[in-house]
Amino acid sequence: LTAATPIVKGRLVATDVRWSLISQSVDDRTPAERGEATAAPDSRMAGGGIRRQTKSRYDSISCYIHPGSNSYSDIPCEIDDDLLALLQKEGIDDTLARHMA
Repeated sequence: LTAATPIVKGRLVATDVRWSLISQSVDDRTPAERGEATAAPDSRMAGGGIRRQTKSRYDSISCYIHPGSNSYSDIPCEIDDDLLALLQKEGIDDTLARHMA
């Protein structure tokens, strides 16, 4: 869909931006991760598949890896504290460890 498509030009939907449509079409979070329901933990998934994730894995960027861009990483991101501690213990620098965790 493009912004030239009448349905996405504000006539039938309240937006003329495609990104949210694309993001929602590939949102693979579980209902529990979206905050819509509770679910049994699944050990194969990050956070057991039950930890709240405010954004889809296929969404806009919230944090940056380059150490010189720390001032741009001003949006709070979910961090797996156990994974962060492991990465830091293994010598991964803080910026990259936070991005991965």
